Amino acid sequence: GWQRRRSWTGVAFGLMVIKPQLGLLLPFVLIAARQWGILAVAVMTVLVLALFSTLLLGTGIWHDHAAILPLFNRFAHEKFAPYAAMVASPYVSLHLMGAPLFIAAWAQATISLFVLLVILNLFAHPHQGSPCLRFGLLACGILLATPHSMVYDTPLLAIATATLFMVAWRKGWADSFEMGAFVIILLMPFLQPLLMQYGVAVSWLFLLVFFAALLRRYRMEFQPIN
Repeated sequence: GWQRRRSWTGVAFGLMVIKPQLGLLLPFVLIAARQWGILAVAVMTVLVLALFSTLLLGTGIWHDHAAILPLFNRFAHEKFAPYAAMVASPYVSLHLMGAPLFIAAWAQATISLFVLLVILNLFAHPHQGSPCLRFGLLACGILLATPHSMVYDTPLLAIATATLFMVAWRKGWADSFEMGAFVIILLMPFLQPLLMQYGVAVSWLFLLVFFAALLRRYRMEFQPIN
């Protein structure tokens, strides 16, 4: 639908409001790509879902939602002890390993800005790069850009891992770095709980390495328009 600029594609993006922290990059992507029809339908989908939820459950749901938002920051201050093995974001991961919250927050902001600039550049300019790799980078970037990402959110990476595997199947692996990045992202959900026993949170770093490998492969596949 995206390739043909079909407006109904916005419904799929709008449905991501069910987990809104995973949709932080989407408005920027739609604006950068000038997909105004898709953006309008996505906004309408969100508004319809919000209205339906309010009519079904009452206005109190919004007060309750606002009331639980500070819990995440409280968990971060308390080093997220019960959920440490599930953390995938740079913000909480670095704090878990002993970094002060303001340093962890600056690191998260820097990584989020880097990811945003890369994604905007990919979607804003006409090119002949692989659209599958582009959406793979978006899927990986979404997990890096939000401080709320968890290991159980990583099935989103199926888009990225499948695409990279298909490219490598047809053309071969670029080098050992690319193959290694692919392997560690598959092992990440298993390594994170194991290494957290020693106070080491690795998911965010594996995501960053994989994002770099995807971007490198995208540049290799890129065919500029003459």
